[in-house]
Order: sequence, then structure tokens, then C-alpha cells
Amino acid sequence: MKNRVNLGVIGCGSVFRLMHLPALIKLNNKFNIVSVYDTDEAAIKLTNKLFGKDLPFKIVNNPTKILSDPHIDAIAVLTSTSSHLKYTLQALRNNKHVFLEKPAAVLPKDVLKITQYEKKFNKYCQVGSPTVPSPPGRGPG
Repeated sequence: MKNRVNLGVIGCGSVFRLMHLPALIKLNNKFNIVSVYDTDEAAIKLTNKLFGKDLPFKIVNNPTKILSDPHIDAIAVLTSTSSHLKYTLQALRNNKHVFLEKPAAVLPKDVLKITQYEKKFNKYCQVGSPTVPSPPGRGPG
């Protein structure tokens, strides 16, 4: 069994930089970020600025470079909801597991399509949702 998951990231906006990236860096014994892609040049510049010359991953100019990379095990899709379906289906089709920001898709039929692709390609898609603490004295729900 492999010790570290090689991860490609599609979408390096503020949620990636402020939430996912610090967590992944702390878990560097479990995750290795290989490549990152974003359509927004400002997001790329801000990501570069965090590391300067010591950028621990490649920033690529095309998502296909991540989706088709045989060394990448899983893709984190951290884009706007409208592009979730496209990138998730491409990742599953390319034999990658997927971590997908919530909501999974715009339409329920698109969520069904994702689950069909999971089964067809024998890969997993996990949808992430931050935990919101309950007010004091109240349980979840």
C-alpha cells in the first residue's frame, strides 16, 4: 500500500490557499501536492507569492496536464460549482479519485452522473463540507 497520495489541485483560490493548503502541508506525510492549476491568473500569482522561489509543487497552464498525469492518484476539484461536473468526470475517467468541494454539482442529475462514473471507473469521489460548530448547549441538527 502506498504511504502518500500524489495530489493534483484544480482551483487555487482563497479556499485552497487559506484552508486546504495549510492542512495538506501539515499532512505532508500523507499527501504530496504534485501540480496545481487555475484559470485565474490572480489566484496563481497569490499562490506563488506564498512560497516565493520555494514552491513545493508545479503550477501548470492546462488542467489536462494534471488530469492525465499517471503519477497523480487523486484530484482536488476546488473550482466554482459550475465546473465541478466537467473536472470530476474527467478525473474519474482518467483513473483518479476525487475530492470535490461542496456542493457537488448544480443539478441533482449531475450528482447522479458522478456516482455512475464512480462505479464505472471504480474510483471514489468525496464531497467536502466544513463542519459548523453548534451553538453552546445545542447538539447538531
